[in-house]
Amino acid sequence: MSLIAVFIPLLLLGGIIGRLFREFAVTTTMCIAVSALVSLSLTPMMASRFLKNEHDAQHSWFYNVTERGFDALLRVTRAGSISRCATSS
Repeated sequence: MSLIAVFIPLLLLGGIIGRLFREFAVTTTMCIAVSALVSLSLTPMMASRFLKNEHDAQHSWFYNVTERGFDALLRVTRAGSISRCATSS
């Protein structure tokens, strides 16, 4: 909303400069308002439809292998950061 407030003074300009910038200000303000409406309503609704809980889903062998690899990498990273924090204090 603060981005829309930036263009309101352009609507209030007088003279030839005001007439030149009026269309620009209205178009930009409307685009920002529509974008804000979509980002606050449509995007969360679509995310709720597409992102389902896959906790009980069956995965392929490739997914299982890469998931174990990522978990191992995460454990090594966490162990390294914990040992660095313990030695630095």
